[in-house]
Amino acid sequence: MPTKRLFVAIPLPEYVKDDLLSTIPRGQNRDIRWTDRDNLHFTLSFLGDREEADLDDLCNQVAAIAANRYPFRMVFKGFKTMYKDRRPSMVWAVFRESPSYLEFAAEFGNAMGGDLHTEPIAHVTLGRVRASAGKFARTPKMNHIVPFELDIDHIELWESKFGDYGINYSLIKRFEMRAEPMDDEEE
Repeated sequence: MPTKRLFVAIPLPEYVKDDLLSTIPRGQNRDIRWTDRDNLHFTLSFLGDREEADLDDLCNQVAAIAANRYPFRMVFKGFKTMYKDRRPSMVWAVFRESPSYLEFAAEFGNAMGGDLHTEPIAHVTLGRVRASAGKFARTPKMNHIVPFELDIDHIELWESKFGDYGINYSLIKRFEMRAEPMDDEEE
């Protein structure tokens, strides 16, 4: 049966993409493959390979989880180079730890068999160090950015496809989160 490689994403508004992309130093850095603008996102939960026939049920599960979560705020913290096997592997824009983000991610992991191996770190992958770069790959000093906050009020289900020039992502469906109660409403 055909499958799709899926994950639940928090999309980024265009102004946040602009701000993050403006931090990448000008000039060539052959050690890093920068993330395409359309692929910038937070990963909330990686769901892995799922059968296409199960996609409608999966969307219903994502919708139910999103509908029970209130919007929350993410706060930009800075940049971080991630290492794997003692060599640089990725450049991240990191956001402050958010209990709402962690709980939301855990809910997907528990309910849908998403990634439960590690506690998620709220980040956006800006670039990946090329395998050919070797142990002493240089990661650049990122340009300054004014700290910002990002209100999260919806999530999306995305598909991940490996292509000749890296990974491409495509939107499957958008899901709204629960509306904030009005001050005069009772829960």
